[in-house]
Amino acid sequence: MLVIKDSFAHAVIPFLAYHYDLIILDYRSFDDSAAKIVFEENIDRILFLHNIGNISESNIYGLIKDEENNTYPGILQYGVESTLKNYIISQYPIRNIFVNNNSIREDYIIVVPTDENDTRKYYINAAESLQRVITEKMGFDIEIVKTDDWSELDKIIVFTTEGLPAVGFIKIATEGNNLVFRCNIGADSPGYAINIFISKYLGKNAAGSFNFGDNFIYSDIGDNVIMIKPN
Repeated sequence: MLVIKDSFAHAVIPFLAYHYDLIILDYRSFDDSAAKIVFEENIDRILFLHNIGNISESNIYGLIKDEENNTYPGILQYGVESTLKNYIISQYPIRNIFVNNNSIREDYIIVVPTDENDTRKYYINAAESLQRVITEKMGFDIEIVKTDDWSELDKIIVFTTEGLPAVGFIKIATEGNNLVFRCNIGADSPGYAINIFISKYLGKNAAGSFNFGDNFIYSDIGDNVIMIKPN
């Protein structure tokens, strides 16, 4: 139980301690977020114990109106929005995915080509497959952006057949702040690459947060030779 109190609660707290594990919070000497405490300490009960004058004459509970902004700026509201966001994230098996220590929740996009040709549908399908898994596993909708020139873009996830020495190769790697899928195996090379990535990293038992660091490489060079760096 979280007890939010002033000095008038002192007579009651010893009796509560017989029945509850207590966290005691006095806002006269506390300037952090109560919502954060509730989330991090798994609080399931909150009790307010105050003198009625302290409640009615302070802005802790949002009872005093800010005439200029027409709001009730209660101190208890501090940190609620970010704590609620963290709580929602905690309900999903994958909390976060980082690329070179950058969260894909912040400013990342999936890039697909705009060129109308026979292979474009494969890029779109691969992007949508990744988008769907991220939504299911992380609870947010990463944007898919269409462009043919991604060389100068930062914080992207992109599929390409470029940069491989011959046909029959796959290389998934961090390149700067980008996660780049390079594959030229079969007609549906983006689909081949994303299926490997999803099954290996985002599959059924994937959980927690993890980082594809600046030295991450998954490379399949054929004949059952696969390199994963780091291990």
